[in-house]
Order: sequence, then structure tokens, then C-alpha cells
Amino acid sequence: MDLSTNVTPDLRLDTPLVSAAMDTVTEADLAATLSGLGGLGVVHRFLDVDEQAEQVRRVAEAGGTVSGAVGINEDYLDRTEALLDAGADAVVMDIAHGHMERCLDAVERIRDEFDPEIVAGNVVTPAAVEDLWEAGAGCVKVGVGPGSHCTTREVAGAGYPQLTAVSECAERAHDLGIHVMADGGIRTSGDAAKALMAGADTVMMGSFFAGTDEAPGRVVEVDGETYKRSRGMASTEAADDREDKQSDVDAGEGVEALTPYKGPVEPLVEEFLGGIRSGVSYCGGHTLADAREKASFVRVAASAKEREGAHGVVFAEGPVEVDEEAERELQAPMAD
Repeated sequence: MDLSTNVTPDLRLDTPLVSAAMDTVTEADLAATLSGLGGLGVVHRFLDVDEQAEQVRRVAEAGGTVSGAVGINEDYLDRTEALLDAGADAVVMDIAHGHMERCLDAVERIRDEFDPEIVAGNVVTPAAVEDLWEAGAGCVKVGVGPGSHCTTREVAGAGYPQLTAVSECAERAHDLGIHVMADGGIRTSGDAAKALMAGADTVMMGSFFAGTDEAPGRVVEVDGETYKRSRGMASTEAADDREDKQSDVDAGEGVEALTPYKGPVEPLVEEFLGGIRSGVSYCGGHTLADAREKASFVRVAASAKEREGAHGVVFAEGPVEVDEEAERELQAPMAD
């Protein structure tokens, strides 16, 4: 089963997994490990330029595929240059609203100055995809509001159903010869399979990786349970830490949370990829492209959610001890 895919027309991965550019998710350790598993880590931009470049350099010098995030602040050209000099394979224009003039202008300037592989977003409409393509993006990041740490839909009333956004944006992107990264709302391997079958070439995840050893979030213990601290980058806490919160913005669009500790990332990724492979197989494909051609979607009632996953059973924690005497007594009437 071949899960290889393109991030941009000239950047290919062995697997479609991308880690989010969050300060509690992706720095060098996670990016290097994920690269070794065929994916891509996006080192977050909430570091000094030199420090972010050093994180990228550590991965690149070890032979890994890595990218770094930039914003639309005044340092984005210097940051882009430093990331590329450090060995970044792509630059990710990482802002909440990717379909505004400042973002389009920044993408165009980065293209004209350096001509790197560019991922840009976030957007949810085909028109935005086309505008970012014209500006120079080879991949468009799709998703406004679906992330587990994101409250944009509640706070700002802005957003779009994620699967619909991915499908509509991917159709336009593929017509233009570029690619789509589904960002947000991926909780399970089944979610990832659906996004990929709807047209996404890659899937970006934050909370999935946030609880792992390799993520930079701080480990905390609550009521005997172990967690790692994680947060959306539009949260008030993240903005306050950066001391860059706009004076005229009073409401954060993200939350800080505790993600259950998950241990090393490798077994989690391998299991997750196994789920995607099963999804591809159910669609009758041997590659993502094959499966996408054959996949179809149906609308289901909300009540169908009750029948997703295991249901109607009592879950056992740990090994189950069998009472052999009771079992014999239960079987005796059947023997008679």
C-alpha cells in the first residue's frame, strides 16, 4: 500500500501526515521523528528567527525533510531567508485568515525573493485557493475553525464545514496543478482517510501530536493522570506570552488545554497510518490517488454517530479474569 503524496508539486512525502506549527507541538525533536516516519513537521514561528532556524537546521542536517512557519509580520522575509538557509524544504505561511491582501502580498514577495516551496493558508473557498496560487503557493492549507484548540467559529462566527471546504478547495487546487493540506478536525485515522478521499493531499494535526514525548509541551500531573500542556496559537495565553496581542483585539480564538500523555510518537503514527491504509483498501485503491477516484460519500443522520466505533458493550480495562466455575454453571443448561 503506497501512501506517498505531494505537499507541493515539487515536494513529495512517503506519508500524508504533517504536524501543526504550534509551540506545544512542533520543534526539532518531533519534526525529525516525523520525517523519519515519512511525514513533515512544521517548526512553529513563535521563536526568535535564529532559534527557529536552528530548530530547522537540526532536522535538515540529520537528513530529514522539514519546513518552518512564517507570518505576515515585518520580519517574514528575514525569517524566510533564515529558514531556507538552514535547510527548510518548504515555507509555510501560517495565519488564521489566509485570504487577505497582506497574506497574498507576503506570499508573492516570498516567491519573488526566494522562489521556495510555499504552503499558504488558512482558507476555505475555491476563490481563495486561486488567489493564493496566483500569488505563488504550491499548496493551500484549508480549514477555518475545525481544530480542537480553535474557537473561531464561536468567537468570530467565521468558519466552514471542514469536509466540504476540503472537497471544494481541492477540486479547484487540482485543476490549477497545486495541492491541498487539510488543517484541523482530524481526531482519528478515519477522519484523515475521509479528508484524503475528499481531495486533501496531506493532513495537518496538532492535538494528535501534542501529547507525545517529542512535542515540546510541558508535562503536568492532575489527579494522578499525566498530561501535556497544549494550546491554540490564537489563544489569549499564547498571545500574551508572545506579547504581540493586538491592542484592539479583546477575544482570543483558541484555548489552552491538557492533552493526555501518549508516549513516543512512532507507535501512534504507525497505528494511525494503518487506519488510513485500511480506508484506502476499503475504497479499492492501492494508492491515495486510486482510492480517491473510487471513493464516494453519503449523507448520514446524526443518530448514525451512535453506531460509529464500538457500542452496546461494556469496556474492560486491562486483562479480564474469567470465573471458570461460573462459566461452567452457565454452560451446563446448554449441555442438557
